[in-house]
Amino acid sequence: MEKKVLQMIFKTEDGSKSTLSVPEFNDTKTDEEISAAMDNLLAKLVFSSKTGAYVAKEKANIVVTNTSEVTL
Repeated sequence: MEKKVLQMIFKTEDGSKSTLSVPEFNDTKTDEEISAAMDNLLAKLVFSSKTGAYVAKEKANIVVTNTSEVTL
């Protein structure tokens, strides 16, 4: 079974990085839509981490995992 997770990585107030993961990501979204969503999260100050509020976009990744069951 294949699973896709969107990882959005942000810089926080103290300069460190924090990752926000979206499981079961709908991969029909374009790079521009993902970037716009990240901008929206930053503008609304929706999330923060133990190192402070998100202040800038760092990068985004789509992580694909394939799992194959082994018959025992």
